[in-house]
Amino acid sequence: MSGLSGPTAEVLPLTKSSLVDALRRSHRSARDQAVHLRPPRSKTELYALMLYYTLIESVKSVVVLVENDCQAGVTAIIRSALDAFVDITNLSKHETYNRHLIAADAANWKKWMEAASVPGNEFLLGLRTDPDFALNRKEIRKRFEEAAEQQAKKLDVEERFECAGLKREYKSLYGLLSAEAHNNISALTNRHMVSEGEQITVNLHTGKGCYGLASLLTLAEMLLFASEIMHVKWGFGEGLARDIRDIVEPIRIAAVQADSKAIVDD
Repeated sequence: MSGLSGPTAEVLPLTKSSLVDALRRSHRSARDQAVHLRPPRSKTELYALMLYYTLIESVKSVVVLVENDCQAGVTAIIRSALDAFVDITNLSKHETYNRHLIAADAANWKKWMEAASVPGNEFLLGLRTDPDFALNRKEIRKRFEEAAEQQAKKLDVEERFECAGLKREYKSLYGLLSAEAHNNISALTNRHMVSEGEQITVNLHTGKGCYGLASLLTLAEMLLFASEIMHVKWGFGEGLARDIRDIVEPIRIAAVQADSKAIVDD
């Protein structure tokens, strides 16, 4: 996925409105073409389709937030979309990758069920008092053991990215998106503080994020690449994603040529 660095060139400025418009149009195209994906015939296809639908809806959520000047939450959604994109990529490359997703789900639920078994945790009271708690805990343990027998495990974030061939994205992009999702001080400063000389003003929002409007381009790229993967692997060919490429590619080219300052909040 492209970044927003490189030599400044005479190109039309990338604007907030142009990026949001590209996302809106890409979302509409992806949504309309998704009906042409074939019904899932395996766990791999099922999980890929659900992750793809999540990615499509993430784009819609970001458009709504940005259009209403709500910066908080945008980067967290984009990071979640990146997680979905990584898993879609892995599912398309590795037939048995679905076992790692099952193992991760079972490992998480096993941990929560064990914690809920100990009285005093009010946040897990609903789990512990469920009439089927004992049965559900037994089922989760069974799934966990079956995953272990298949030598499947919960992969950590870096392992998932490396498996997908996206090690560079993990070392740079994922960290940037996580900084804002975790409310790091630098992210809070960008989001809420304006400094003019010695005068500091704290605002409800400045309209900025730690990764800025570049994150909107990144999201558009993820939707493009995921759509091509889905339609090639589990649909009727890359052609069904051509409209999305026609929308996103001009912005990608402009971004490669332009300095990040070319993205302006209009």
